[in-house]
Amino acid sequence: MFKTVASNLYLGANNPGIKEGIATIEKAGIFSDVPFVKVPEVLLGTKDENPKMLYYTDVYDHLKKLAALYEEIPEKKLLVGGDHAIGIVTAAHSLNENDHLGVVWVDAHADINTDDITNSGHIHGMPVAALLGLGDKALANFVKKGRQLKPENLVYIGLRDVEPEEQKLLDEMNILHYPYEKVVNMGLENVLKEINDHFAKNNVTKIHVSYDLDSADPTLVPGVTTPVPGGFNLSETKEILNNFYDHYEVVNMDIVEFNPQNDQEDKTLNFFKEIYQNVRI
Repeated sequence: MFKTVASNLYLGANNPGIKEGIATIEKAGIFSDVPFVKVPEVLLGTKDENPKMLYYTDVYDHLKKLAALYEEIPEKKLLVGGDHAIGIVTAAHSLNENDHLGVVWVDAHADINTDDITNSGHIHGMPVAALLGLGDKALANFVKKGRQLKPENLVYIGLRDVEPEEQKLLDEMNILHYPYEKVVNMGLENVLKEINDHFAKNNVTKIHVSYDLDSADPTLVPGVTTPVPGGFNLSETKEILNNFYDHYEVVNMDIVEFNPQNDQEDKTLNFFKEIYQNVRI
């Protein structure tokens, strides 16, 4: 059994629409029968002077509170809501606690920016870099010394908007990544088999899944902050997630970037509900 942890962090994406996500989910009754806990938050919108790390003070404070909360919860944890900056802490916790861990990043974006190469200054574009030990040291230090994510134990699925500086890192570090177009060309079943073979070769037996709703087709899932044309439908999304539920121990998971301000006719809320109720960790 897992414990649901809810976050309203929005400053990593610099988009206040995200902070209404948990209230929207609660109002829909999706959490009515499950235990969940909210991350304590004081999101002041403090304007830090560094344009390469927007709202750094508040984001870092929220991440510290999330890390402390994760230490208190013995069960497996499913983080819902918030922007993808939360992945710095959730995946760091998985890395700190588990050997033979792989990280699966299901996302339209690579999120491997650092403060040196970012074009936006948005910290939700930096979590993977931090997990690999790159970029801002305080963010990277959520992973304990010697527990950093190994490039060969990271896999991306569904990329559709990767900045040139990020692509350079992916190539230099030889990180396995499947842009959405490649998934279409290869076939999803073949991609998942290739990922499973890759993880087997690297002795990965446990998985942290970090799922961003913008990996889905924005015509089906409009309620995200940074939509990109293309992307997976519900059936494909379930096939991806079920592959990891079926073949590995999924130790923790994230479902992030729900932005109800951009939703249309509750399409994204209903999509989230389907994903949430299908979770098996």
